[in-house]
Amino acid sequence: MDKKILSRIFDPFFTTKGPGEGTGLGLSVVHGIVRSHDGLLTVSSTPGTGTEFTIYFPIVQSAAEIEKPAKPSLPRGKGERLLVVDDEPALRSSAKQVLEHLGYQVTLAENPQSALEAFRSDPAQFAAVITDLTMPGMTGIVLAGEILRLRQHVPILLVTGFGGELTIEQVRSMGIHSMILKPLTLQSLANAVQALLQR
Repeated sequence: MDKKILSRIFDPFFTTKGPGEGTGLGLSVVHGIVRSHDGLLTVSSTPGTGTEFTIYFPIVQSAAEIEKPAKPSLPRGKGERLLVVDDEPALRSSAKQVLEHLGYQVTLAENPQSALEAFRSDPAQFAAVITDLTMPGMTGIVLAGEILRLRQHVPILLVTGFGGELTIEQVRSMGIHSMILKPLTLQSLANAVQALLQR
């Protein structure tokens, strides 16, 4: 795999296969299972040579040491309306389902331009904005700047699969309140949105 594909292989619904040939969920599910067991999954790949996955799990001395942690409760919304911006249809659809399940109202935008149109029509209707970082035509950071010019201090959550390029300090210096890394889980998204709305 080349570096571009390698950087996205754990994203939910990302696939290099054609329509109807794959869901893009396999590696995302594996990644989630490994993380849920406090494990680490690494991958190295060279085009034309091959790919190697390595999974690391913590050592457990005996079964008696294992205690099932209490399942954290999911923070829920109270009908707040969120503007969700992502250029990938599958990710938009899954975000809408998850957020509505958590008690939010969701307005979807398939690109930054349509997001700006929706926001300009009634800036006060949105409790927060959730935007992908990498989109054609305009990045999530540029979009956030445009939205903040329309309504100062609106809470904005930046979603990215490239965490190494940005720090939370850099993001906040741009007026963006928070950042979350892909792949998203139900718990991480619920926590991030609640923290965003509580700011």
